[in-house]
Amino acid sequence: ATLSKRKREADAMRARFNSCNTSREFAKGLIDVTVRDLGRILAPQLPPDWADQIKATKVGGATPTRETDRGVEFIGICSSREVSDDKAAQMVFQSEGSSGKDADELSNKYVEELRKKARIVER
Repeated sequence: ATLSKRKREADAMRARFNSCNTSREFAKGLIDVTVRDLGRILAPQLPPDWADQIKATKVGGATPTRETDRGVEFIGICSSREVSDDKAAQMVFQSEGSSGKDADELSNKYVEELRKKARIVER
């Protein structure tokens, strides 16, 4: 009974969610509600059980509510952008397959490619 009440409250809060700036105001009137800033997270770092829902949610929106070990939760998306840097590439390569012969071949191919493109300038 309590969990279904919490789920209804979470669904109501989720429906009113339109930005991260106002989420703390919504939570003020509710008992046992926590609003946390999860910071910036790259796509490969997303928890597997939340990843699809988060990717499908638009900026300013919220994922559907879920019952977890912490209670009823949803995640609001404050902003999103495409990034292209070494850290993101490294994480993608690690998540695609960091074990076995294929990973070694891919690693060797990547290093070979970098060596071909490298240019050393002595001053």
